[in-house]
Order: sequence, then C-alpha cells, then structure tokens
Amino acid sequence: MKQLNTYDTKEKGEETLTKIDELKELVQKKQNAQPYNEKKHREIITMLKYVANIFEL
Repeated sequence: MKQLNTYDTKEKGEETLTKIDELKELVQKKQNAQPYNEKKHREIITMLKYVANIFEL
C-alpha cells in the first residue's frame, strides 16, 4: 500500500488510515444530524490540517 510508505512504521500508517475512516463516520453522522463525538471530530480535523500544512497540501 503506497500511502503506508510515508510513515515510519506500517502500524503508524494503518493507525492514520483508521482515523480517516473514523472521520468519515463522524462526518456522515454530522451531516445526518445524528449525535457524534465533536471532540474527536475536531481532534482529527486539527491533525489533518497540521499534516496538510507541513506537506503544503
């Protein structure tokens, strides 16, 4: 899996992919006006913004 090559370990890459899946679930719940974990949502968004900034994405 190409994306895993950007992380120090395979486990770190898989952990990040899991967070992306978790974010998708949170966003779907938010869009459907269902209860969701706002703190976790903000945490993942903040992490993604940080990574995007570092890699100038």
